[in-house]
Amino acid sequence: MTHLKATVAILALTAGTAFAGTSVSTEAEVKAETSLETAADETKEFANDAAQATENAAEATVDAASDAAAAVEDTAKDAASATAETVNDAAEYTEDALQADASVDAEMSTMVVGDLIGKDVAEANGEVVGEIDYIVRDGDDLAAVIGIGGFLGLGEYTVAIPLNEFDMSAEEDMLMLSNWTETELEAQPEFDETNVEGLPEDMPIDQLS
Repeated sequence: MTHLKATVAILALTAGTAFAGTSVSTEAEVKAETSLETAADETKEFANDAAQATENAAEATVDAASDAAAAVEDTAKDAASATAETVNDAAEYTEDALQADASVDAEMSTMVVGDLIGKDVAEANGEVVGEIDYIVRDGDDLAAVIGIGGFLGLGEYTVAIPLNEFDMSAEEDMLMLSNWTETELEAQPEFDETNVEGLPEDMPIDQLS
């Protein structure tokens, strides 16, 4: 009987130990499985974050490239517009200059021929080179005949310069040839005064030009 009790006790102890071992093993397996699942979730989340960051970086690169392209296009358009405006301004200036060159100075247009005769003529450097002897018609234009150099009418070199080349000085006491030097005037062919008559001194300039 005693032997039987001992055997039962041993069996019970063995069974308890086995149960306890099974319980511990099962708990460890659960923890390991949970850890694996957690690690997998974290890895997946990290991968998603990395993918999102890559996508964001790609979008930012595309946006930056688009902005740069737009900036280049705008700069090109602005440059083209500025160039066109400069060309137009230059064309307008040239047209105005040509129109101005084709007409007699506004101050002179209110005068008569006699108002110009005897006036001193200054060249581009401001030096007086002679005076107006008379006004003649040269084709469709008017020209002022100037006696350059000489003394008391002797030794003069006579040239005829289109009247629209002259400007009236601010004091209206002389005529200016701003685009001519004395050397350039002396290089002009000498005007042949043979059988040439000046225009009447009482003739208004604006009726002649």
